[in-house]
Amino acid sequence: MKVLGFGAVLWDEIDDNLNIGGAVFNLAAHLRRLGSESGFITAIGSDELGRETLHIMREYGVDTSFIQVVDTQTCVVKVSLGAEGIPAYSIPDFTSWDMIDVDEKTLSSVNEACYDYFCFGTLEQRNAVSRNSLQAILHKCTFGHVFLDLNLRLHYFNNEVLRYSLKECDLLKLNDEEAARVAGTFGFNGSYDSLAQSLHEAFGIDLICITEGEKGAYLWSAEGWAYCRGYRVDVVDTVGAGDAFSAGLLHGHHNGLSLSEMGDFACRLGALIASRRGAVPQYVCNDIDALEAK
Repeated sequence: MKVLGFGAVLWDEIDDNLNIGGAVFNLAAHLRRLGSESGFITAIGSDELGRETLHIMREYGVDTSFIQVVDTQTCVVKVSLGAEGIPAYSIPDFTSWDMIDVDEKTLSSVNEACYDYFCFGTLEQRNAVSRNSLQAILHKCTFGHVFLDLNLRLHYFNNEVLRYSLKECDLLKLNDEEAARVAGTFGFNGSYDSLAQSLHEAFGIDLICITEGEKGAYLWSAEGWAYCRGYRVDVVDTVGAGDAFSAGLLHGHHNGLSLSEMGDFACRLGALIASRRGAVPQYVCNDIDALEAK
């Protein structure tokens, strides 16, 4: 399985501690842990944090061939943890990953690599430079599947970005709050099943997953639907738990699991990460199996 992510690599500052993160990067890092080949397209600063970013990405085994170094600070996001470890984010208005640029050589290299999955979100589309680069990749490159983690953050999206992103993906993950936002924006009403049907008909999305945090997740495809319960853990922080869920979802999808099986695996991996500090903590696959047994 070969995966290419596009988006932010940043540093979460939690209680004066810095931890590397970024939703799509976390997804790529978790998929590497699960045995996939993972690459990433982003821009980092020519500063100490940028150099540390490259070091850790390589340590994680994520391919850094498409990483650009720009004359803008590497992003630091202040994270405050509220009740039950739920994070709130303070994101700089302009930072390194707003300047992701791609040329014809990069586009050709991406195409030649034959990636099974391309993964992106909406946050990285707030600036025209990165947004245009993403659109060039989606327009000129071919992938087995395109996965969108909606990941609506603060005011860094609009209806045009939302519509474009939904139109370009065939696999979609969003949480319950984002599902309500999408339903209201496009005039979709009713249950999760009705929303999923509407998204499929309007945008041609083949797999739709709506998460409800620790409660579990709803998965829909043209073949049916499944609701997968969450796993109770002692929460340390939930930063990166949703990204780990996404990794589990794609891992299951690639391996031909049923909706209930891939949802269960994703829920277990997400719960495991919520029980540990940081977005990409150390773990092995046996830890995921042990959580299932518990």
